[in-house]
Amino acid sequence: MPKELVAMQMKFLESHIGDEGVCIYYEKGERKEIKGPIKLVEPFDRIVIGTYSLPFVGASIIIEQVAANGSSVYYYSGAKDYIQLFETDHYGLVMAQKEILGYSVKDVSMNASYNEASEDQKPQSIPGGRGYHKF
Repeated sequence: MPKELVAMQMKFLESHIGDEGVCIYYEKGERKEIKGPIKLVEPFDRIVIGTYSLPFVGASIIIEQVAANGSSVYYYSGAKDYIQLFETDHYGLVMAQKEILGYSVKDVSMNASYNEASEDQKPQSIPGGRGYHKF
């Protein structure tokens, strides 16, 4: 889905905070639905409807549609075909978020953690990638 379209949908969702919402999502491949007031929208990350906090794209959850006051506000047509990831597959989640939303909050978080780490906690710089720690 184009990042610009997703950004527009996120802004539209934010304008419906406080409205009654319906969210259709898939959890581990099973279609589910929740209803309640839209309490919070963190663009590209998650939505809180009633007492439920759901990621737009998570390891085992993906949102297909959010409607507010009976009108569709967010929609992703490929949700039912989403391939579930292992909870520890951080790179897979980054790639899925970038592909579907055009932006990855997980990538931003991981990079911030790396940049804030002390030098002795950072992997050595090795051509071809990271992964070996200093001892």
